[in-house]
Amino acid sequence: MSVHPTLKKNLHDLGYREELFSENVGGWQSGETIPLVAHSRLPRDIRTAAIAVLPADGNRERQNAIVKETGSAVALEFTQSDWTLSRVSSDRIVQIGRGKLSDLNTYFRKHQDQLHPDAIYRAKTWGRLDPSVRQLEFVDSGLMPVVENELGQKVSQLLEVRF
Repeated sequence: MSVHPTLKKNLHDLGYREELFSENVGGWQSGETIPLVAHSRLPRDIRTAAIAVLPADGNRERQNAIVKETGSAVALEFTQSDWTLSRVSSDRIVQIGRGKLSDLNTYFRKHQDQLHPDAIYRAKTWGRLDPSVRQLEFVDSGLMPVVENELGQKVSQLLEVRF
């Protein structure tokens, strides 16, 4: 399923630039593809991944596992007419908003301080060290250590097989 055109526009209006979008991102463990990941800045990697955009499939645990592989702090799931926004955590996905696609821009404007690319980047990186910048409603500050650990284990497995 392709990303609804208004989703990219809504992300752009929130502060995400076109060059910060990665399309058809493959998971490093599951091999599943996420249609769009909006990054907070360059380089586009797990440290800068902010919002993963993917079609809703009803399986929240599976969605969390796939989104976590990108390092994204927030998951934006969509259908043809609705959206659900969730905080990705180390062990579960927590819904923080939902509505009609026509209302998404209003929701983004209301929560721009927490969902802006710079805000998510600060919460993901500095939030681990400085509790004053944590935004626990939208970003789980414990997510990055878990993602980095899992990625490190995968790299180790690959290296051990080669040697």
